[in-house]
Amino acid sequence: SAAGGGAGAGGGGVRQASAAGGGSGGGTAAVASPRRSRHHRGVLRTLWTVGAEGGLVGLYRGVTPTVAGILPYAGMKFFVFETAVQEWRAATNEHTASVPTHVRLLAGASAGLVAQTITYPLDVVRRNMQVESASGLAHLNMAQWAKRIIAEDGVKGLYRGLSVNYIKVIPTTAVGFTVYEELKAWMRVKPPQARV
Repeated sequence: SAAGGGAGAGGGGVRQASAAGGGSGGGTAAVASPRRSRHHRGVLRTLWTVGAEGGLVGLYRGVTPTVAGILPYAGMKFFVFETAVQEWRAATNEHTASVPTHVRLLAGASAGLVAQTITYPLDVVRRNMQVESASGLAHLNMAQWAKRIIAEDGVKGLYRGLSVNYIKVIPTTAVGFTVYEELKAWMRVKPPQARV
């Protein structure tokens, strides 16, 4: 069945989905990185001002922590989703049937929960690096920022705001994966094993 995509493709399908998810997330982050500063208004004015002050490098300041955060997040999200769908197929012996919507929602919610929990500290470090770049701390790298946050707030500082983030990420990921799979089914996209 088209629904469920690579979920029935075995371990290779899960690894490929994880790699593809991470790659697409990293590529998107790198391309979309020219940042919006809190000191300016409007996208074009911000691009002009930041570009004039720091050149092309200034526009991409913070791209390293952004990509470092989105690669594992996107990869983990796809890995958990595909693994959950595979486990459902194995438990129900439904290798050809369409994956029910409630299973997709649950798998997507689990993917968002796990990926966000594991990678959230990278997001906290990234935000600190970008917000504080104008305060004389732009020379600090990701590891140094992580140490600074832990020294000031303990390990819990790396997870500040996580519970609020769950409110956004879990339903968004659940709906996102469900719509993605429904569209694949609607467009009759064949699972990998059916294309050979």
